[in-house]
Formats: sequence, structure tokens, C-alpha cells
Amino acid sequence: MGRYQSSRAKDLVREKYDLPLVQAVHRRKGGPIRYFGLPGVEALDLKIWGDLCEYVAAVEFCRGNYTRLQHVLSTEYGHLRPRAHLGDVDSVILTNKGKEEPSPRYVSQRYQPGVGYIWDFDVVYLDYFGKFLPYKRGGRVVRKRANALHRLFDDDRLDAHQPWLLILTVESRYGRKDKHEMRQFLSEEKKEVSEEAREVIDCLLDDGTSANEKAARLVHGTLSYLIGRAASSSGVRVTPKPTVTYPGWRGTPMLHFAYEMTPGDRLFQPSSTLSLLRSPLLRVRDDLAEPWFEMLPSQPPGQEKSDLQAALDFLSDE
Repeated sequence: MGRYQSSRAKDLVREKYDLPLVQAVHRRKGGPIRYFGLPGVEALDLKIWGDLCEYVAAVEFCRGNYTRLQHVLSTEYGHLRPRAHLGDVDSVILTNKGKEEPSPRYVSQRYQPGVGYIWDFDVVYLDYFGKFLPYKRGGRVVRKRANALHRLFDDDRLDAHQPWLLILTVESRYGRKDKHEMRQFLSEEKKEVSEEAREVIDCLLDDGTSANEKAARLVHGTLSYLIGRAASSSGVRVTPKPTVTYPGWRGTPMLHFAYEMTPGDRLFQPSSTLSLLRSPLLRVRDDLAEPWFEMLPSQPPGQEKSDLQAALDFLSDE
């Protein structure tokens, strides 16, 4: 892939949706945050909330872009102690190392005696551009991405023991085969869940929507299961924020997810995954004017007014 470019809608999401969430992490921590992500060559994320950070680990896959990113970070954001890492972000998450030459560097700078370098980020922002099939039975790339997301919750990661924020963006344009795989995955999950969850899944499987919205629902449901299961197995409570659709670079339909993580107990709670499935579905308004977001016409069933208010309370009154 060549050099990534933002879109007006993405810029709006970054400022009106992401910034309040990152600010909440900063307030809760009571000081500067540690950020891991894919900010791109122009480091657009840091232009919005760089002043809230103390350490930035930025990953870039393309070697040429990696060199440019190094220059931008050192010249414009040197006060944040930034570090660029070369490699595929899923591999970097799994190994806690990049592919820098002559020798790889650890992504995290915190060393724990007897354990080694541990993962310790307050914000993990995986700004993917491309298709995303988050389940383990797919091809090699698909399995690696699912395993990388699950790895974020492992017990030897400090994230599992302190509050942190996970933000993901993925493409919402899928072919017939991909949609079939996700439909089959969700249909099989219906056998193992409560009646309430089956009702939500049936809604997400509904074909009576546009192609982009149909794909958005399928990814929303599939990712909800992956995040819910990974979190419950590590004793982490997940508070989902709304799933947002917006036009990205070159008009590509995109999906935006955010999850607040807090340490919990190790008892599996089915309602955790159910709350993810029921989280609101929004879209950026076509005119990019106030109010910036609007609800999709059809929402997952079982949403209570209090839950909706809690899910949307980080957005401004605009």
C-alpha cells in the first residue's frame, strides 16, 4: 500500500469522537499517556492529542514511509519521546518488537525484572486501512490479526491490569465470500449464547439493508465476539462505544470502533459480549455539520435508554 491520506470525515471522527475518549484516559490517569498506534507518515493523531502524550510508539509497514515517519517524529514531536517501528502491526503486537535493522527494538520501554519488557500503553489505536475478518479460522493473515487482538489481553501485558483504551478502524467493503464467512461465524455462535444475544445476532444478519451497512453489521457482530471473549478470559471489563461508519480515503466505506477496558474479575459474564453486540450504530452526517453523528435507522434490539446515554455521554452536546 502507498501513502495513506485522511478524509474530511476521518478528520471529524478524529477530533469529535477520538479526542474526547483520549482526554478521558488522560484525566483518569492524572498525567501524560503512553500511545501505541498507526499514525501514518503525517502523524495526524498526534496533531490532535499529542500534547496529552509522554511516549509514542508508531508502527509503519512500508520502509520508505517508515524513514519519513522517523523524520517527522524526531523533528515535530521529539518532546514526546517518540519511537518509530518498522513492520506489520499484528506481528509487532505479538512479539513486542519491530523489524528495525541491525537489530529489532522493543516497542515498550518498561522493563520488569524477571519478566522483561512488558506492554504498558494507555491508548492502543489500530488505524487499519483494508479488509478485516476478525476470527481465527480464516487464512494466515486473518488468524494473525485475530491472535494479535487477543494478545492485547494476555496476563503478561500490563494493559490487563490497568485501564486502557482500544480504538480500531477497518474497511467496510466486503465481497460475497467474506460476508458469507462472517454470516456463518455469527450463525454458529447463536448456538452458544442466550436468547437475548440470538435476537441481536438475527438483527445483525438482516439482509434488508444497504451493502455497506450490511457489512458494517457483520463486522460489528464478529468483532464484538472476539473482543468480548478475549476480555472475559483475562478478567477485563469492556465498555463499548458506538460503532461509526464514515467515508474514508477515496470514499472507501470505513468502520470505527472504541472500547474502554478496566480490570475486572475472572468470572465469564455473558452480558459483557451482549453489551458489545448492542452498542449503538452511528454514521457521520453527509453534510459534516452539527450534529456530527446520527443513529442508523435500524439499531440492535434491547438497547435501554440509560445504556444509550452512557454509550454516547463522551460526545459533546453538539
